Amino acid sequence: MIKIILEPADNGVLKKITNDKNSDDYSSTVYLMDDAFNLNQVRIFIEDLCDDIGIATGGNKDKETLVITSNWGSAYEPTPKEAEKRIKRLEAEINFLKECV
Repeated sequence: MIKIILEPADNGVLKKITNDKNSDDYSSTVYLMDDAFNLNQVRIFIEDLCDDIGIATGGNKDKETLVITSNWGSAYEPTPKEAEKRIKRLEAEINFLKECV
């Protein structure tokens, strides 16, 4: 049986994959998640874990895909520059959807 073992580390998460039938079949990966919240490392960790356990996340031509994202907290007040950037991103998505109709 293949086992996936997750262990916390000082600077992230250690993922070990072992095979009970073959003791030489072993791999380990360290996902560094230092002091700062590193969304990219979290995304890579979750995508790798989904791949390891066989969860389909979808692709760019699929109707549905697993999306891992972050958002502002409910009490967070964005700067004008942050708000403008988000408005532009949402407008681009609206324009894309209008082109689909």
